[in-house]
Amino acid sequence: SSAHPATHDMILLESGHYMILDSLVQRLDSKQRDGVSVKIADFDDVTYCVENDQENTSIFNVSINMKGYDQCAKYGLEDYLKTVYGPDSIAPTKPMYNLTIKFDMDALPGDTPEQKTEYLAEVSRLKRNVMSAPFRHAFSQTNSGTPLQEPIIIPYRNDENIYIVPVPSSLQQSQGEHSIVVVYSICFKHATDTAIGEVFMKEFAEARRDRDLASSAAVTFTPNKAPLELQGVPGVKEGSDMGFVSFVVFKRHMDGAQAEKSITALTSFRNYLLYHIKCAKAYMHSRMRLRVESFLQVLRRAKPEPPVEKEKKTATGRTFTRK
Repeated sequence: SSAHPATHDMILLESGHYMILDSLVQRLDSKQRDGVSVKIADFDDVTYCVENDQENTSIFNVSINMKGYDQCAKYGLEDYLKTVYGPDSIAPTKPMYNLTIKFDMDALPGDTPEQKTEYLAEVSRLKRNVMSAPFRHAFSQTNSGTPLQEPIIIPYRNDENIYIVPVPSSLQQSQGEHSIVVVYSICFKHATDTAIGEVFMKEFAEARRDRDLASSAAVTFTPNKAPLELQGVPGVKEGSDMGFVSFVVFKRHMDGAQAEKSITALTSFRNYLLYHIKCAKAYMHSRMRLRVESFLQVLRRAKPEPPVEKEKKTATGRTFTRK
């Protein structure tokens, strides 16, 4: 996935996969489509396969293999994908993959090249669209006034889950609107990652004091132990290498176009956080290297130069060296 700068010089990861989009756009107007077969990796151990039909080379298949697919498929995923990619877009699943979609490169929706490219961009967002199904279900239930009855668990990585948890009705009444809590369990490989992640989460909390960001989702970070929202949820892994990030998503975040923005942010949050942790570590390492180099320069300048024997002359003009 690619990244682009946003406001306040922050980096947001694209919801689509650049390599998928590039592989398809290159063949949009090309007549050289024989034997296309591209395998692509993504965050969260996701793999794709982009290939075309051997007999009809304009028919392309994009397959995805990802953890947590079966859980996502329970919440109307296939119907939603048909609205995005077309009623006949679901193809027989390629072996070793969870889902395959197909489309005709010569009959893409839209009349302009921009519209056709936008369809291909939507294909590159296949992972995001698959993971969106549980969030759409939770948003729909909450907006209809019938909140979730039990948590939704998405096992999207080894030892890591996304939990969509209903907020107790008593707390919803005090807040004045329906809401849900989205909790990410994150396994940090190093203690420094946990510390940097906690600093990032505190910055999120501080940012909500800004008047322009006051309506954003509330964020909390809980190291080692699961937050109160996950009490009673089975199989929650705790430990010194675990951290839990909780978002309180209000009804205003689940309506209309704002719902799509919320889903995009929530499905990519884990990658966003780890991306910035790695960037922070890289920056600190570069600063440390510069500091070490400056210390070495100081030491080199402080090293006394070896004495140099100088020749001297007598009154008669002869030279001699003092020993």
